[in-house]
Amino acid sequence: MKVVLSHREPSVQRVSHPYVTEKTVTFQPKQGDRIQIGAQARQLFDSSKSQSNVMDQLMKKREQIQEMRSNLIERTLEKGMELSTIKEQLKEIDKQIQDVEMNMLKQQMKEREQALEELKKEKEKPQEKKSEETTDRLIEHGVSLDQMQLLNQSKSILDGERNTIKIELELDAHRFWDVDPTAEAKGKKLANLDKRISDITDQLGERLGEVLQPDSEEQVEEE
Repeated sequence: MKVVLSHREPSVQRVSHPYVTEKTVTFQPKQGDRIQIGAQARQLFDSSKSQSNVMDQLMKKREQIQEMRSNLIERTLEKGMELSTIKEQLKEIDKQIQDVEMNMLKQQMKEREQALEELKKEKEKPQEKKSEETTDRLIEHGVSLDQMQLLNQSKSILDGERNTIKIELELDAHRFWDVDPTAEAKGKKLANLDKRISDITDQLGERLGEVLQPDSEEQVEEE
């Protein structure tokens, strides 16, 4: 079972271009994975969907930083300057985005831990052992937080590259009266970045989903 990771980009009005596409990654369970999950797993999953005020603030902050990055690139290219002139600024902005996304990931883990604690209190005594095992499993998966951090950092870097190419294509559409000679190469690179970002997002979703999967299988066996 996979957990859907939402990734909202700043809504900025753009000029349409044949190579510029908006990619929304969704995760569909493979055939055979449709299992009836128990109340415990279902509550854990629902808790991940409901965003806390902290998560909302983090998402808004990420959007603001991403929009600031896009505006900086646009202004630089419109002035006819090379992006290399703002390389250090972009690096600093990308670092800010990575930090915010890492805090979002930690917040998700924190909310799951809180949900587990609440479930543990509500469970009857015979079920306490099972709840404790679930808590231990979450802690065990917490060890992989470093792995998810690396994946998340890689995704942020690729997101930055993708946004840069999209902006270049959009601005090139204004510059060239006929066909942009670099559009095809940029379009292929953009498609490749989309695929790599999709793969990384998929891996992050699977890692989070592993926390819930064991409870689902146990519920099927009980029924």
